[in-house]
Amino acid sequence: MERLRIGLDLDGTVVLYEQLFRRIASERLGMPAEVPARKTAIRAWVRGLPDGEARWVELQRLAYGPLMVEAEPAPGVRDFLRACTEAGVTVSVVSHRTPLSVAAPRVDLHAAARGWLERNGFFSDERLGLRPERVYLEPTRAAKIDRIRSEGLALFVDDLEEVFAERSFPPSVERWLYSPDAGSRADGMRVFSEWSALLPRVLELGTRMADAGVVAAAVRAALGRGPDSVAPIRGGKNNVVAKAVVDGQPLLAKVYFAHADDPRDRLGTEFAALGFLWDRGVRCIPRPIAVERRHGIGVYEFVDGEPLEPGSVSAGDGLQLAGLLARMWELRDDPEARTLPNASEACFSLRGYFDLLDGRLARLRSAPPSEGTGVDVHAFVEDELAPAIGVVRAFVEDRASGLGVDAEEEIAAERRTISPGDIGFQNALRRPDGSLVFVDFEYAGWDDPAHVLDSACLPPGVPLPREAHLVVLTELLARLGADAALAARVRLVYPILALKWALIVLNEFVPSDARRRAFAGASERPAAQIEKSRALLRTAAETAGDGSFLDALLVPA
Repeated sequence: MERLRIGLDLDGTVVLYEQLFRRIASERLGMPAEVPARKTAIRAWVRGLPDGEARWVELQRLAYGPLMVEAEPAPGVRDFLRACTEAGVTVSVVSHRTPLSVAAPRVDLHAAARGWLERNGFFSDERLGLRPERVYLEPTRAAKIDRIRSEGLALFVDDLEEVFAERSFPPSVERWLYSPDAGSRADGMRVFSEWSALLPRVLELGTRMADAGVVAAAVRAALGRGPDSVAPIRGGKNNVVAKAVVDGQPLLAKVYFAHADDPRDRLGTEFAALGFLWDRGVRCIPRPIAVERRHGIGVYEFVDGEPLEPGSVSAGDGLQLAGLLARMWELRDDPEARTLPNASEACFSLRGYFDLLDGRLARLRSAPPSEGTGVDVHAFVEDELAPAIGVVRAFVEDRASGLGVDAEEEIAAERRTISPGDIGFQNALRRPDGSLVFVDFEYAGWDDPAHVLDSACLPPGVPLPREAHLVVLTELLARLGADAALAARVRLVYPILALKWALIVLNEFVPSDARRRAFAGASERPAAQIEKSRALLRTAAETAGDGSFLDALLVPA
């Protein structure tokens, strides 16, 4: 399979010298502190000295040679390279660097550059994905541009506009100008100051190439014949999804994310759950066709439908989802149902829900600072999220005893239900006749029916209108043979799940979840995610108290 190949310049792009230049110029030439720590400003000051040009050449000899060890990696470049490696993107370094310094005593500048990369772990850390043989140090700019062309790079990053301005620069290569102070602007170039800003574009290009190669090979392995065509389907946040036409028949091919930090068997879970339901006559789901473990792919019926948009969901749509969930409740007594696993993040006691919240909260607290995003997620977690969890916990503990619910006791196995896992209209397609098909059963399995019922209402991506929540919950309770115990659990779990979703929408700040989205080529705007989380906190607060519309669900004991 052909992989996406991109290239990075070295000096001023992967390696930053401003502080090193400033230190050398200050210590050796007496440069005053008010000279800005920018290469252009330092160069201008040095060249203004008597014999300034010779002094500048000597300063470069030191910085690019024996003192290069003191230079610093560009902030965020390591994380960028790790994400590229995990997404299967091949990265090369292509730099204009003469073998020897101009100034005497002459030093080996190539050895200095490779030594810096080695010392800073770029070769030894496999997660960074950089190999010595993919580092090209060319003696001239023309040779550098020839290398960019011969390597077949789709995108190149440089800190010098004049490289991109060369008439010989390949027009097919995307030009990205790295400008840490964001002060440069150039026609035909995209300017960025944070490496995280470049990553979505790289992953998008990588996904397109992966779709054509990985999917075609996987479909051939799964079906014994290759596809006539492969077309990517955008919008998935966790996997690579494509429409594959095989012998004239459109199929959906899904390549599943896998990572050591997230060992869940998404492929096996989804294929088994859909197969179980399809064999029992459920038709508001895609038919599973084939699975191929080595390539991590599932092949399914291609559904002729459109994703639902926010604001398009009606109470009638909610009742269609209720019909699926009710049917899954009815199937809980099927002997083969016991072969299904527990749903991902299944909870069978109220205490289990709060343990789940505490775990997600701890992951957010341990996440690295979200530099360059314009938001302070840690401040939001401590000032708003954590206090809200405390308020809901107090409410649930206070009301549980009055409703006859033991917070520590797990519900009996015969009172559990089968869940699609990731429930909600963000995972639904509308057919031309208006009927819905529900997709994404990667987290399916056994769960608390209260979790399932409340999850039909709360996911924020494509929300069920608030005024329809009571309608849908009432219908579901009736179809599940509502009793006081289940109604009480639904009442208590609702604000807890609002908190769970408030945490889920912040997943991009957690490294393992960010990697999964990177694999799928998806990205979110951090500030927007904070606002989504804040809205869900308001929902939790409104329902963690007396007088909520949820009290109408309570059935007299």
